[in-house]
Formats: sequence, structure tokens, C-alpha cells
Amino acid sequence: MTTLNNIGIELVADNELDLSLRVFEFPFKIPVKMDEVTRLLFLINQAMTHKWMGQVKKCNDILEKTDWSVLADKFQFGHAVLYDNFDDAADIMRRIGAGDKKSHIQQHDYHGWPILREFRKSEQFATAYRDVFGEDYQEISTALANSVDAEEDEDT
Repeated sequence: MTTLNNIGIELVADNELDLSLRVFEFPFKIPVKMDEVTRLLFLINQAMTHKWMGQVKKCNDILEKTDWSVLADKFQFGHAVLYDNFDDAADIMRRIGAGDKKSHIQQHDYHGWPILREFRKSEQFATAYRDVFGEDYQEISTALANSVDAEEDEDT
């Protein structure tokens, strides 16, 4: 299921929203057993895709069916971002911190996750990113891109 979710995320990143929505809905249409974390990931990614398709009501309908407040920070974070509660999202981002194995959110995740598309444009994101990582988002983004390019050059 992780591979399927990753395919859906890549499709969202490529703005292939209709196809990504089909990917995120697929596991709910077949008799497959999913653990709760996987189910929640697929739900939040469905909601995100509806939002980016301009279907905010469908996004909200999906989000309203789950009590996100009792879940792990990463799910509360996604919920806050999709509802454009950027102040709450920034607070959760600070609570998550610089990322460890338990949080499953690392610095590089803040650069590529499609769910953060609008949040990354906000002052709340810029301030929280600086608070958590001690550097501006743009500066680290450039540094990471250069680092990845350098690693790829070493591999060839």
C-alpha cells in the first residue's frame, strides 16, 4: 500500500489530479485489509486531492468523518493545513520539531509534500520553519537542491 500511496503523491505533484484521486480511492473499493495509519493516509490524500481540484466541500466531507484531534501530530498537521488553519499548522510543526523516527516528518518532507502547497506560501510556515530548523525555508531549499545534485553527480 505504501507504493500505491507514493504513486498517488507523485501524481499530485505532477498535477495529475484525476488519476491521483483514483489511486487514493482504489483501496476502499477492493477487499483489502489496511491498518489504521494507512487508511488515514489514503483519506487525507483523497481530501487533499479534492481540495487541489477545487472540490473543497468534498475535501471537508472527508475530513469531517474522522476525529483528527486524537491522532498523531502528522495527521493533525495535515488536517490543519487542509482547513487552511495555518496558525494551528505552524504550532503543530513546532511541536513535531526537526523530525525524528517517531514523527516520520523530516526536514526534506516540508519541501516536497503536495499537501503543503499553500501552507508553504504563508508567513506562518516561514516563521515555523525558521523556528524549527534555524534557517529560512528558501535558503535550505537551495542548499538541499544543491546537495541532491552533488550526490547524483557522485553516483554517476
